[in-house]
Parts: sequence; C-alpha cells; structure tokens
Amino acid sequence: FEIREPKSIRNAQMADTSMVESVALYQDKFVDIFADHITIKSYYFPFCNDKRIEIGNDAQVSFATDQELNFTKLDRKAWGMALNNVWWAPDMMREFIFGGPRHLGIVISVAGERFRKGFSVEDSDAALK
Repeated sequence: FEIREPKSIRNAQMADTSMVESVALYQDKFVDIFADHITIKSYYFPFCNDKRIEIGNDAQVSFATDQELNFTKLDRKAWGMALNNVWWAPDMMREFIFGGPRHLGIVISVAGERFRKGFSVEDSDAALK
C-alpha cells in the first residue's frame, strides 16, 4: 500500500519551483537574464527571432563588455555581423548616437561556438550585477 500525493499538489509544487526559476534577474527591451539562461531579443536577422543561451552550471560561457574589449565602431554593428566574429542583436543606439548616451554592449562567448553573441543593455549597472 502506497500513499501518494494528489496530482494537484504535485503540480502546484512543480509550478512553484518553475516560478522561482523563471524570475528574471535583469530585463529590458534587448535581453532577459535568468539564473540559468539568457534570452537575447530579436537576435536573428531578418526575422527577429530570439536567441536563448544556457548559462547554468555546465555551460562554458564568458562575458565581457564592449568597453572591456576596447571595441571601436568597426567592432560593433547596429545589427548583424561586425568585422570581427560578433553577431550583434539589433540596437540602433549602439552606433548611431544623436546626442543621447550609447547603450553598453555585452559580448558572450560560448565554448565550442565560432561566433560570439553581442547585445545591448539599457541599464549597465543593473545588468552587470
């Protein structure tokens, strides 16, 4: 004889766990950062599909800002492949500054992948925590 929890309780417990895991650590119009993955919004040209990158315990991922990498205008692009191996998600304010502040670019390198991924953040202090 085995005592089982009602299905509704198990589902509620699983839902609570997934709710905790799905809370974004940082979110803006360019990116959603979670504890286990990053979703770069509108990454793929020309269809604007999102790109999900796993950053959990087993993932071999490194991050750097475009400032830390000493990127120039030739190393960044508003959308697509720059003159280096970084594919940039769209952000016209990353390059075309009309009196406003330039958004900080973040570059992700994933072990085993040839191209790095670049995206902007609206609040650099909050995103880099």
